[in-house]
Amino acid sequence: MWYLRLLLRHEVLGRDPALESFLAAGEAPVRTLVRRSLLTRLQDGLTGSRATHPDCDEFFQRERVKLNEYEPALQRAAEAFSAVVFAQQRLSNQINHLATALNIGVGSNEGWNGLYHKLNVRFSGALQEYKRGVDLSTASADGTLGQTLELHARYVRSEADMLYRRTGLMMEYEAANRGLEKTKAQRRSAVSTLRGGKKGRE
Repeated sequence: MWYLRLLLRHEVLGRDPALESFLAAGEAPVRTLVRRSLLTRLQDGLTGSRATHPDCDEFFQRERVKLNEYEPALQRAAEAFSAVVFAQQRLSNQINHLATALNIGVGSNEGWNGLYHKLNVRFSGALQEYKRGVDLSTASADGTLGQTLELHARYVRSEADMLYRRTGLMMEYEAANRGLEKTKAQRRSAVSTLRGGKKGRE
């Protein structure tokens, strides 16, 4: 609700008639059917047929099944690792902000204020050291596990591309064999009719 109020108070968007009709209309706008182009449908059909087409070699079929199980798990691991790295970076930024805020002096440096300021400066220094440790840990993790995950992701992508190209070539080979068999059958029938015609003339 707060967002809508801000949106309506906006100097440009608040006067937009499309937004006003959208918010004030009692009925939902009519949904339109988005038509996909012929090329997109053909490409999706070809991709789907290649993905489900069985491989004639058992090794490559096992590799494809293993890849279909391994790729989502690798994706989830990479996302979880990225979430941890981003959380560590946010923690580092918050620690830096707190350490900077503690260095701001309040009042004079005499008496209790001086003691308070010295404690804040020491605590700020400890926080800066902790931030440095978090940064080193994040950089180390990103340099080891992060690069390993990226290497495996590239390997999986290249293997998936290789299997995709192999399936495409295999489908072309099978289509060529079917065409050859069809041509042989037509040729046999033409040869048999020619032989039958020659025997009838003799």
